[in-house]
Amino acid sequence: QMELNKVIARFLLKDASKKENSFLNGWLSEKADNQTGLQKIEALWHAKTNEIKPAPQLFKQKLMFRLDSNVMRSAKRNTNLLLWRVAAILTFTLWIGTVAYLFIPSEQLEGGLSMIMTEKGRRTKAVLPDGTTVWLNSESKIVYNPYQWSQKRQIEIYGEVFFEVKHNTKLPFEVDAHGVNIRVLGTSFNVRSYAREKEIETTLVEGEIEIKVPALSTKTILHAGERFVYDKSENKTTLEHIDPLLSAGWKDGILAFKNASFEELTSRIAEYYQVNIVCDFDEFKSIHYSGTFENLMIAQVLEIVNMTLPITYKIENNQISIQRN
Repeated sequence: QMELNKVIARFLLKDASKKENSFLNGWLSEKADNQTGLQKIEALWHAKTNEIKPAPQLFKQKLMFRLDSNVMRSAKRNTNLLLWRVAAILTFTLWIGTVAYLFIPSEQLEGGLSMIMTEKGRRTKAVLPDGTTVWLNSESKIVYNPYQWSQKRQIEIYGEVFFEVKHNTKLPFEVDAHGVNIRVLGTSFNVRSYAREKEIETTLVEGEIEIKVPALSTKTILHAGERFVYDKSENKTTLEHIDPLLSAGWKDGILAFKNASFEELTSRIAEYYQVNIVCDFDEFKSIHYSGTFENLMIAQVLEIVNMTLPITYKIENNQISIQRN
């Protein structure tokens, strides 16, 4: 499957093959927004370098825009300038070797939205225009408008994201977790909001944050070491004191558990290592686990669990079968 970013880059360089031009024409015919987006890109591409409006700081960082070597050889331009212009003009953002761009009509949103996402089993780190650092867990996504960032620090998240927010007393940082809204000035916290899960969790590492649940018309102030949980199915909230490592350790390769049910233990292991775990959870209802795994391979994790819990396991390719011993 062709990557749209590479096809557009070759089109701009007048180096696209017949197959790539056919692919691009098919994409353009899908909807009018695609045609409008490409027209804007072409206009910027042909503009003089000093006429291009500076892109947000995120785009100015070193982008791993992976053009094929034959494209680079065919370009009679300075390599660094070419990479910068392609990245800036297409306003692509980086995530684990893949880039994407959402075309939004200018009358709806000036400049368009930026999206950073991770694939299944991947995690990544990125820096937002204000210097805020974010870590995205597996199958997670953030969406924001970089062109309005100096007026609004607003971001939508899907999945699990850890934030280290750059402090700004005049411009709050706002997170829409689709069921929970979070407002901070500058602090570190973790948010887990997967559509497939019934709960939205927010854990504060340091500082203070304000959490609103629109469905309940409630507002809660969270302090360091507290976890706020909103149960979407039962429409209720809970607040508890925990070790932040239990929620946020994943960004540093750490999986930490405290009196976790066997189902929670295996679910998080399966998610982190992208394996399928098969077992009869009814056999493990009375079993709970406490412990920490730090940058270990899946086989090492299972051996440690096997030393402390009465289990036997079998690994076949990407599937792990567990039985109670």
